[in-house]
Amino acid sequence: MWDVRYARRALRMETLAESVTAATLAAAASGEEPTVLLYNPPARGNPYQQLLYSSALDHGVCTVPLHSLDELEGLRWPYRTVAHIHWTSPIIQSQEDAASAEQAADDAIDLLERAESRGITLVWTVHNVLPHECRHIEPEERLRQWLADHASMIHILSETTTRLVAPHYRISEDDRLVHVPIPNYVGVYPDHVHRSEARYELGIPADAKVAVLVGSIRGYKGADVLVEALDHLDDDWMMLLAGKPIDDNNARHVEALGDVQPRMSVWPRHIATEEMQLFLRSADVAVLPYLDGLNSAACSLALSFGLPVVAADSGSFAEVVTDALGKVVPAGDAHALAEALVTVYDERERYGPGIAAAVAAWSPRTLSNRFFEALLARVR
Repeated sequence: MWDVRYARRALRMETLAESVTAATLAAAASGEEPTVLLYNPPARGNPYQQLLYSSALDHGVCTVPLHSLDELEGLRWPYRTVAHIHWTSPIIQSQEDAASAEQAADDAIDLLERAESRGITLVWTVHNVLPHECRHIEPEERLRQWLADHASMIHILSETTTRLVAPHYRISEDDRLVHVPIPNYVGVYPDHVHRSEARYELGIPADAKVAVLVGSIRGYKGADVLVEALDHLDDDWMMLLAGKPIDDNNARHVEALGDVQPRMSVWPRHIATEEMQLFLRSADVAVLPYLDGLNSAACSLALSFGLPVVAADSGSFAEVVTDALGKVVPAGDAHALAEALVTVYDERERYGPGIAAAVAAWSPRTLSNRFFEALLARVR
């Protein structure tokens, strides 16, 4: 067994070395001193990292996925090297029990300390306060506090991050802190289906008033609030709920929502890239009734399709969803949510200029350039 594990790790390291070599040659062509950015964990089903790194080669940076932190061990590249940590949940939350989670936190910190000692620059993106459905809170907080204390650059997606994470760990507001928001998703998903065609495909009446919530379906996103909100709305309103449930229990629950409320159109499955446009082009308004969380790409995605947004005041929505983009209501307040949906629907034409301006400001290239300019100013 150990021979097999060693062989697998050796193969991973060989592949990593080949990837770095190839990417560095491409980065060197920019005329800049090459910098290797190893990012962990790679999120293949989420285009965020591709957007954030879209201008990497323009700055002489080659980006290479790092599937496990232990692959940092023994790295001796002759280039400036960055380890960019995104989500910590695979490290801690994958553990079976509290003792294993504590050990995983210790091991991760030891690995990162050794990487630091070899001159590797650490960067951390704060995607959430704690992982969703967090089971091992204390070791998670301890690892994040270590990152907050040691990272050479702390990338936040919203300016309210330091305040919102404060109950769990402290992020100093010093010159290591860099605010680069979630980019727009224009062109990431196909967008060629006409509204009438999209509604036909999904079985939605042409004259219905439709609010949509897309993305993975998890308890904190407040799908139950949508059912209650429909009780406060006229019969010509529908709610579209589309995305893969996080587990079987969640799947059964959201499927039951459609039985309880027939005006809930529930699609509890993975939404293919080509299909995303059907749900967004069918809608008049995006609804984000989250009960918890910090940041959400669903907001940027909806705006990228020109939809105004009605969001709960959880996480960074109060910062992101300005009056030019939609309305924010108290989390869990179904009546307020329904009233806001009616208002935004009735005024939906006025949001066009604000949405267009926000989407333009969140250009992936613009934000990627901002990220790499800040990063290279901090690389050792």
